[in-house]
Amino acid sequence: AECHWVDTVANRRRKTFCSKVEGYGSICSCKDPAPIEFNPEPLKDNKVYDVPVAVIAGNRPNYLYR
Repeated sequence: AECHWVDTVANRRRKTFCSKVEGYGSICSCKDPAPIEFNPEPLKDNKVYDVPVAVIAGNRPNYLYR
């Protein structure tokens, strides 16, 4: 079944993603999908802003989301 989300840039990205990948239930939920864009307020006195971070998920990339 196809969801009928409001036509926005983010939801077009969501629709493309969800049509190709399984296992991300809350992102692809028709009734109350999880957000896919985050715009948090910057932290004051952030001393680690420029520190590189590597994220490795191996053969289970869906664990990055969970």
